[in-house]
Amino acid sequence: MRKAVVIAVLSFCALTAAAQDYYRYFEQERPLLSTEWGAGISGTYTGISSGDEQIGFSPRIGYGAYIGMSLCVGRYFALHAEIDYHFGNLLVTRGDISRKVKSRSIEMPILLTFRGVDRLRFSVGPVIAVMDRSRYDDDTETIEFGAVRPTWNVAVGAGVTLGRRCLLEARYTRALQRTLNQFDGHEFRSDSYRVVLSLGLLF
Repeated sequence: MRKAVVIAVLSFCALTAAAQDYYRYFEQERPLLSTEWGAGISGTYTGISSGDEQIGFSPRIGYGAYIGMSLCVGRYFALHAEIDYHFGNLLVTRGDISRKVKSRSIEMPILLTFRGVDRLRFSVGPVIAVMDRSRYDDDTETIEFGAVRPTWNVAVGAGVTLGRRCLLEARYTRALQRTLNQFDGHEFRSDSYRVVLSLGLLF
């Protein structure tokens, strides 16, 4: 009986030591600097308003894709940069005239990310629209509507990692500038925001 008790105690101690070694191995401190890459797809909603009573907007759900890289500093912080492509449509009206405006943009978010709460990530930073082209067709030709997204914007976001490789993230981007647009010969300035829900793969 005493021999069995001794064996049981020694076995427990051995298993405890092995578990502690396992924990230390997988929870060891990350190097000061490391990198993380990601790519994914997104659904977008762009809200836009002009304050001009002659112009009405009916935004539609759009879609996009992105590729990004994070420079991780320790375990809790990262500087994250992306290249995003967004495509969507707006239905613009003036009086009895309605046209579908096709909008395409390429944006570059540069975000500071905090990763110190379990699987959650929080981010904030500027978003630079490096290209925005929006056009509509009238009865005879294609006409420039003007940029829907201005050059300078700011974003806040929150995400959660699913397993080790997937990231589900929601992001709100607010324009810091108004854009100059024209529709049916009428010029006006617009203000916009964008809500993005993305699903990405980390590697």
